[in-house]
Amino acid sequence: KHRKVTSSMADAFSNSLNYMLDVARAYIQLEIYLYFAVHVEGMKPDLQRVFMVLLHIYAHQKINDNMGVFRNYDILTAAEGKAYASGLESYLFSLSDQDMMALVDSFDIPDFILRASLGQSNLNYVSNLLDVVNMK
Repeated sequence: KHRKVTSSMADAFSNSLNYMLDVARAYIQLEIYLYFAVHVEGMKPDLQRVFMVLLHIYAHQKINDNMGVFRNYDILTAAEGKAYASGLESYLFSLSDQDMMALVDSFDIPDFILRASLGQSNLNYVSNLLDVVNMK
């Protein structure tokens, strides 16, 4: 579609092979998503909620990974791509505290790391460290 020059059969085959690889990759990612979604449906409600968050994050990441393909094939416009790129952050901010705690707990990160002064969200790393050691 983007090429004006006619090409040889070998070039045409090479280009179609790239398209087929893109389609195959997308199909595998879809199968992983569907397999995961089917197994999440049978879980207890609190586990189901956490794994649905993980599933949404996975889907969003795969779409972001393939944004170039979507743009090349005119599936998304540039504006739609930019709008979608900020969607994961909005999605995570829309989660309840209970969902976020369950999501973090699912990774089994030790509490001493989560409470670390370097992990605080205010980005004042030095000040946080000085507060911890009572030197401020």
